[in-house]
Amino acid sequence: MKSIAGNFEKFIEIFKFARQNSKFYSDHYRDIETIDLDSLQSIPATSRDSFYQFSPPENTDMMTGPMKGGYFTRSGGTSGKEKYAFTTYGEVQTGAKLLGNMLCLNGIDKDDIVANLFMPGHMYSAFSSISISLNHTGCVQLPIGANCEPDEILRYLLSFNPNVILAVPSLLMGLANLVESNNLPLKVEKLGYAGEHLNESSRDYLKKILGVKSIFSLGYAAVDTGIIGYQDKTCHGSIHKIPTDHVMVEIIDPKTNKHVELGEEGEIIVTNLFRKRIPVIRYHVGDRGILTKDGEDFSLKLLGRAGNNIMICGYEVSLSVFARILSKFDIDSSYQLVIDAEGPRIKITINYESPTEQKEFNPDFLKNSLIESSEVFAKMFDADILLPLDICWSKPGTLEKNQASGKMKTVIDKRS
Repeated sequence: MKSIAGNFEKFIEIFKFARQNSKFYSDHYRDIETIDLDSLQSIPATSRDSFYQFSPPENTDMMTGPMKGGYFTRSGGTSGKEKYAFTTYGEVQTGAKLLGNMLCLNGIDKDDIVANLFMPGHMYSAFSSISISLNHTGCVQLPIGANCEPDEILRYLLSFNPNVILAVPSLLMGLANLVESNNLPLKVEKLGYAGEHLNESSRDYLKKILGVKSIFSLGYAAVDTGIIGYQDKTCHGSIHKIPTDHVMVEIIDPKTNKHVELGEEGEIIVTNLFRKRIPVIRYHVGDRGILTKDGEDFSLKLLGRAGNNIMICGYEVSLSVFARILSKFDIDSSYQLVIDAEGPRIKITINYESPTEQKEFNPDFLKNSLIESSEVFAKMFDADILLPLDICWSKPGTLEKNQASGKMKTVIDKRS
């Protein structure tokens, strides 16, 4: 069975509507005559570059109607250059109701006090989206925001004693570190996170310091596409269920652009089934995943960014190389790559956040690990253009963040 999950009748409806009402999609689908599940993979996918070029503010060719009655929100900056999405008020409410139902599935209700610690401002959507969605749970909200100073955040939390905190993992870990360092009496029953991976060692730390009983993902989503997946109490780790009436998810082989079989790894293609002002059809979100089916439910396991590469001395290197090296030292944590130039040579440092420090890093083992992991690195060492790799520990929540989203910066390139 092919890796396709979603309401195909709704897909056909949004496809035809976009082709009839959007200049971009009219041109994009000019040669498509018939649509069925077998021919789905022959429909041209929509690239991120298309959204840069043909959607506002530079262009309106993707739009199917006037730019009225809605929101502009920003994406990019942590995983790519900035781009913008436009959603109507009705589309925003549909997405908010969907996310609100997902929050209810994870146990948030009228008896909860919820602290929203996502980043407001910068045209970033997370804070306002969470706030609107929480309206559907009946809870009491504390709209604190991640742009408050840490001492101020802690003051609000200790004053109002919320039993739920929603935030990016980097902020959650930083708060827990402050609570531990200052021996503060902050306890939280539930934590919801989004925007970054939250590994097992971080989960254990949050449970230990804050007394957390339930940790869950707020969902897999993007500004461009809206909600793609959600978690309920049966999900764990990076596994999300697909709301098939609202989104279609496909997994393709990036080399052939054909669907892989269920259970096989590939790149994620997403169609939003209710956004019509700027339709999002067969969109490359830039992530890898595995789609599975259990009864009538489809689940998506996220595997990280697809094509998330950096350039070093003309060589293209995948960031997954560094994740594999950290795993050899049993470091399961968020990390940040710092690239710098020292004269004609390149210096790479892996900074990682963890509750405890890994004591020993053998330089020869590090070098050999790089060589074994990547032929490109072997060539750079042979050419004497790469200095020895360093791995440095940092306390939770202390590495440099993206100002707009509050997420940890994955790559800091200091080269001129």
